[in-house]
Amino acid sequence: MESIHIKATEDTPEIQFMKEEKQFLISGRSLPEDVVAFYKPLFAWLNDYEKQPLEELTFIFKLYYFNTA
Repeated sequence: MESIHIKATEDTPEIQFMKEEKQFLISGRSLPEDVVAFYKPLFAWLNDYEKQPLEELTFIFKLYYFNTA
């Protein structure tokens, strides 16, 4: 399973889902214009990860702003 790294933009957070390092990170501002389009691939990746999860994992959220819509 490949890791995911998406660089932050002014309106989207940095995403680092690194299974090998046992660390998942979402950091920054989250107010993408199309929330479904931005997060859908991440949910798909997490659904695949769920089939063979690690015993231990650190999930780090560093969101200083997120749109609740």
